[in-house]
Amino acid sequence: MPQTPNVTQAVTDTFDAMSANGGRPDLAAEALALISEAEALLRRAGGLTSEAFGVAREDLVARMGVLRTKVDALAADALRRGRIARDSADRYVHDNPWQAIAIAGGVGVLVGALVCRR
Repeated sequence: MPQTPNVTQAVTDTFDAMSANGGRPDLAAEALALISEAEALLRRAGGLTSEAFGVAREDLVARMGVLRTKVDALAADALRRGRIARDSADRYVHDNPWQAIAIAGGVGVLVGALVCRR
C-alpha cells in the first residue's frame, strides 16, 4: 500500500486545481473524505469482524454511488455547456464568415511563425 499517499496526493492536487478554476469544491471534499475512509477501512480490515467489515463496505459502496451520481451530473452539465459553446461558435462563424476567416488566418500565421522559429 505504499502507493496510497501518491494517489491521495494526485487526487488532492486535481481537486485543488478544480476548485481554483471554479469547480465544485464540495464534490472534491466529499471524494477526498471517501478516499480517506476507504484507506482507513483497508488499514483496520484485519481487526474487524466480518459483519463490521460488511457494514463498513456497504456504507462505502453507497457513498461511492452517491459520488458517482454527482460526478455524472457534473459531466452532463459540462457536456451541455460545451454544446452551448459549440453552437454559439457555429452561429458566430455563420453570421460573420469574413471575421472568422481573418481570425483563423491570424492564428495560422502565429502558429506558422512559432513553428519556423524552432
